[in-house]
Amino acid sequence: RLASMVFEDVAGQPIEAVTSVWEAVQQAIDLALVALAGEQAGGAQRVLDFTVEYAKTRIQFGRPLAEFQGLQWKFADMQVKIDAGRLLLYRAASNADRGLPTAQETSIAKYFCNQAGFDICNEAMQVMGGTGYSKDSLVEYCFRKTRGWQIAGGSSEMMRNRIAEGVFGRRFSQRPSK
Repeated sequence: RLASMVFEDVAGQPIEAVTSVWEAVQQAIDLALVALAGEQAGGAQRVLDFTVEYAKTRIQFGRPLAEFQGLQWKFADMQVKIDAGRLLLYRAASNADRGLPTAQETSIAKYFCNQAGFDICNEAMQVMGGTGYSKDSLVEYCFRKTRGWQIAGGSSEMMRNRIAEGVFGRRFSQRPSK
């Protein structure tokens, strides 16, 4: 152990001993990933809401974009991704509230919410055309931000490595053997 800590007359349950600095860092990272996944889920919902309003008011060929079946399917797919991401996020957050979420749960939530957020921004940009692509657009801003979060806080590839470690029940070295 690196240090010991004594709690006297403290309400609540004792905190499990942290056996190493690296374990404490990993636990902090897992909690941060839950927060990042939450930001992505919320951002995706904001982009969807914004794009829905656009589709209701933008007229093409004499009717709102929202009335075109192909676009309705895009919106349905976006909603499914948001709902699935939220469920994964809620699972990780719920387990965080009861102790600590697993590395696999947090990695799944971050990976899926990031990917869903990126996909939703991309589809929203497609629906809105040049309006969604312009620098003044909320969709363009969220697209850039979401793309950045696919790298920051652990890239999508890193999250997939962590997920695979959970699937196989062991860590893998990503470095070549000497």
